[in-house]
Amino acid sequence: MATLERLRLRQDFQRLSSQGRKYATRSMVILAMSNSVDLSSDVCRIGFTTTRKLGGAVVRNRIRRRLREAARMVFSQLAKPGYDYVIIARPSALTCAFSILQDEMRLALHKMHPEACVC
Repeated sequence: MATLERLRLRQDFQRLSSQGRKYATRSMVILAMSNSVDLSSDVCRIGFTTTRKLGGAVVRNRIRRRLREAARMVFSQLAKPGYDYVIIARPSALTCAFSILQDEMRLALHKMHPEACVC
């Protein structure tokens, strides 16, 4: 079980964007990459991106809240410690069912880390 921390620095987002593994779903794109902070700890860092194309501030904040809660439930159990993740929202993240958001996150993590999957 991994402990979640926030990814805050712009350079970390850019590093993941240029070098990270990517998995796209209908409502989000998830980027993942091993971090070099402390590979022995059980911490994984996660960041969220919502662009202005999605809507105004109220809409973007609602999408971000939905993704954060889904990630809290899924990533704390399935994320690989020592990794950084960025979740980029797509428009359907606002309207799709919450269980679908969780299922898409689970699927993405299983695709990115098949060796950690106990399916």
